[in-house]
Amino acid sequence: MNQEQAFTGFSEETGAFLKNLKTHNNKQWFERHRQEYETFLLKPFRQLVMDLSS
Repeated sequence: MNQEQAFTGFSEETGAFLKNLKTHNNKQWFERHRQEYETFLLKPFRQLVMDLSS
């Protein structure tokens, strides 16, 4: 199996990203912060799904 790494939880940066997203809930802001979304939200969720499905 080609698993990146095990899910270890969400970081403080995840919470900060979500708070900022709540305040700036528009496409322009999101596109400027897409890398944060991928790093702090998408990657950990993928790891969680992989762990749950294995």
